[in-house]
Amino acid sequence: MSSETSPLLPAPDDGVRTHNSEPTTLARSVGSHIYRWRALYLCGLFTLVVDFTEFMRIAISARLLEDRICRAHYSRYDPGATGPGGSVPEEMCKIPPVQSELAKTHGVLGVLIILPGLILPVPYGILADHWGRRLVAMLGLIGIVLAELWYYIVMTFDKTFPIWAIYFGPLSFLIGGGGGVLAAAMLAIVADHVPNTFRTRIFFLLQVVVLVSELFAPAVGSQLLKHLPPNLAYLCGIPPYGLAMAILSCISEGKNTSAGSKNDAATNNSAESSSPPKSRYSIKHQLVGVRDHMMTDILPLLKRKIIILALVSTVVVSFARPVFGILIQYMGVRFHWKFEDSAYLLSFQASVNIFLLCLVLPFISAWLTKRYDNDPDKSNLVLAQCSIIFIALGPLIVAFAPDVWAIFLAILVSTLGSGFGGSLRSFMTSMVAKDEITLLYTLMTVFGSLGALIGAPLMALTFAKAINLGGFWLGLPFFIASAMFAISGISLWSITCPPKPTEDEHEELI
Repeated sequence: MSSETSPLLPAPDDGVRTHNSEPTTLARSVGSHIYRWRALYLCGLFTLVVDFTEFMRIAISARLLEDRICRAHYSRYDPGATGPGGSVPEEMCKIPPVQSELAKTHGVLGVLIILPGLILPVPYGILADHWGRRLVAMLGLIGIVLAELWYYIVMTFDKTFPIWAIYFGPLSFLIGGGGGVLAAAMLAIVADHVPNTFRTRIFFLLQVVVLVSELFAPAVGSQLLKHLPPNLAYLCGIPPYGLAMAILSCISEGKNTSAGSKNDAATNNSAESSSPPKSRYSIKHQLVGVRDHMMTDILPLLKRKIIILALVSTVVVSFARPVFGILIQYMGVRFHWKFEDSAYLLSFQASVNIFLLCLVLPFISAWLTKRYDNDPDKSNLVLAQCSIIFIALGPLIVAFAPDVWAIFLAILVSTLGSGFGGSLRSFMTSMVAKDEITLLYTLMTVFGSLGALIGAPLMALTFAKAINLGGFWLGLPFFIASAMFAISGISLWSITCPPKPTEDEHEELI
């Protein structure tokens, strides 16, 4: 007999229940996991699309600029050498006048691209706290797209725009602050959605996404250059930004911003609607607070010898690091490689980097920690000191390279020092109190940007001069870079790890 509480249909037997419920449970578990971490997956997908596009277009943009300079050179000095529509084979563009002008243009453009990253992060960071990280990220993406479109227009319509018109492209970074602000906004969104216990692991996975992009994207760009004219190959990198914008619009705002708090409290209108909105005075007060914070806190931090030495090492490394940006052009000048072939150097470097970060460096770090009696500060310092040696040897091998295979060896040796940045940052973090960590990272970023701001044009202009000199002097920028890395090494090797604090001193730091 059935009662009112009896089911209308009989329950399935155990065999049927086991067969049907397991896939359903698995599907629900996967769906619940994706729903819970959807913001992280979307951020990872956004990072993949944007970075893949950037790495894909490195060789394409260099070849497009070279083609523009080359056509202008031959139309002026040897019009009979040009083909239909003023086209010039890439092999004819490897002459010193063209390559020297290409290096100079890259140097000036590099400075103009870096400048917004020095000026705009603080104001856009404050705006992100008030209006939301997602909006600032959207503005940054719009600014990047406008800059890329302007570059394409100037390179394509050479009868209308002079070559120096590309220098106006970075002005679009005033919208959103450029790539640095975009990356910072995305990391802030990730941090808002991740508990502290998982944050380091998630940041590592995002770095792996960047390396995977660097591994495969240059090969895609190389294939585009082989089958398409440079301007059309470059244009293929614009549509993915539309996909990136669509992905970004699907990412929810974090709860640690004013915008996120407003979204979460949308149903509570009585109290929230009566409170006054954030005004421009609030932003002004924050800017004043930033100024006071810098004046009262930076100077005491810079009085510490160990911090000064580490920052000197950071700025010198950043000063010389742009030399690797001219390696693709160097391959064309020295070994007459096309840009579509030189792009594979980036993939090779990324593959070595992935292998080191995933397998070698964790093992070495663990071994050093055990070697120095479980002292992570000492092991991080030693790892950074050893890494700078490999970084200094890399460009020196390039300067003396007798053939192409020596270049691959130089990249391999230099990449062995890829643990430098992470280990030095970790060591410096342990040297300051917790409330000084953000200030320390800001100083490292500013000093690094200043080094790159000076180093990018200097290395480019030095390479331009070396091209005109020819012969042995082609390796001049790599000699200078190796010397600068050696100076950084001297500064770094003069640092000694302080003794471990006592329990009372440790409690004061915390």
